[in-house]
Amino acid sequence: MIQREEGAISLAAALIVPLILLFLAYIFRFAVLARADWETVRLAAAGVEAELSGYSRELFDTFGLFAAPMDGSRAKSATGGMTRLAHTVQSVVGDDTLSAPGKMKSEIIRHMKLRAPLTMLSDILRRTSRIWGERHTVLSDGSVESAIKNVTGKHDTRGFLPGAIDLPAGEAREQLEALIEAEISSIYESVVTDMMPADTYDPGEASTLDFFDPHNLAAIGSQIDRLFHIGEYGVLERLYFAEYALAYFHQTTPVIYVQTTRVEFRTPDGRSINEFPRSRRFEVEQMIMGGYAEKAKRRTHNAIRGIRTVIHLTANFADQGKRAVYMSKAATLSSAIFIASVGTVSIPPESLLFLFMLRDAVSSAKSDVAKLTRGFGVRFWPNAALELYYPDYLRLMLLLRTPDQLAEAIYRQINTVCPGSHYTSVEVSVEAANRQVTLNGRFRTRDEE
Repeated sequence: MIQREEGAISLAAALIVPLILLFLAYIFRFAVLARADWETVRLAAAGVEAELSGYSRELFDTFGLFAAPMDGSRAKSATGGMTRLAHTVQSVVGDDTLSAPGKMKSEIIRHMKLRAPLTMLSDILRRTSRIWGERHTVLSDGSVESAIKNVTGKHDTRGFLPGAIDLPAGEAREQLEALIEAEISSIYESVVTDMMPADTYDPGEASTLDFFDPHNLAAIGSQIDRLFHIGEYGVLERLYFAEYALAYFHQTTPVIYVQTTRVEFRTPDGRSINEFPRSRRFEVEQMIMGGYAEKAKRRTHNAIRGIRTVIHLTANFADQGKRAVYMSKAATLSSAIFIASVGTVSIPPESLLFLFMLRDAVSSAKSDVAKLTRGFGVRFWPNAALELYYPDYLRLMLLLRTPDQLAEAIYRQINTVCPGSHYTSVEVSVEAANRQVTLNGRFRTRDEE
């Protein structure tokens, strides 16, 4: 009986032990496969982290943005000695490049959403303390250098009188032409010359700036509507784009003068914009106007001159005293022309009134631009306390550009300084032990901060 029970136990053990060993073998096999899976995932994760850690230091130090070439070199180097498994980095693919306007806008907002409000608050406090603390203090005109150089272009106005009018002959006609040439043609020539300077455009290039063309006036209205349009990017976020451009790129006045204080613009990390290399001159103007540096600078100055002309012209119309003086001059000149032409030429005083006002407005605007481009402030409205500086007009023109246009313009300047591929996310695919794992990684976005 005892021998029969021992034989049954031996038979049961002989049947169970192989099953247990087989079960343990499967556990060990599963552990090996799980380890291979884990190692493959670990390799892919290390590759992603290595590629993201290879962000361009030059790009970050210069413009405060994160981006990397994502060329696979760091992933292969980082995964080389991590495991004994035979493995291969199959592919490293960069994605979401800064050249895409949407990604560029997101990166700028991420970078500026704390810096821009502090910068604007500091600027507002400085200006309000000047207005209320020293309301009657103004900059002396003697501190400004002489006006910008005279333009070389001339406009021939000698055929000014229409030939269909029956004018007096002989000496009377010569006197009339001399009077008009001295009093009207010279004014007209100075206005046209100042509003369309010869050095603003290249030879053969036509002017596109005409504030008296109804089509252009309608375009100005649409730009103002666009400024206050609330879409995916509102006015505040568009201010971030403008502040970023002014904070990291060169413009005509990297130094301004507030009363007798010299204020030097610096990047958020403390670098002097005035010390940027010559290859980076007038970057903000290029963002606004396009083209090469000198052309963009001239076009921007001309646009500011147009803005200041409209402001002065409006102020002249609104000032009753000035308008009376202009009307008196216009009536006197109209009467002189009527008498000299023996009643054959009659110019309404209202037409001459506008011409006189326009001449003074253009002259004042020219003087304003000369001050602004030298770093001095100009009163926004005659006799007003608020002074605006050259960067303020750049800020306005930057706001008039669409976010996509501005993002593309900013990236062009960035790529000029830091050429190469600028990816903000990466996909790494690794194969090991007959397994392939693909992982994605990216730099932090504005919504994750």
